[in-house]
Amino acid sequence: MVKRSRKVKLFGFLPIYGWTQRNGRKTWKICGLPIWTVRRLANNITVKYYCLGIPLMKVSKK
Repeated sequence: MVKRSRKVKLFGFLPIYGWTQRNGRKTWKICGLPIWTVRRLANNITVKYYCLGIPLMKVSKK
């Protein structure tokens, strides 16, 4: 379920849409394709970053 959505323009003309969902996932899309996703895990301490669906890094806050 989408909690909040936002639209920004890249280079002044290319629309990028961002969504924040209830499960702690933030997704940015260009032309319907997810380019960047930030996902918080259940413990709310670990965050995973994805670019084009490929996991980039996992950060744990202690």
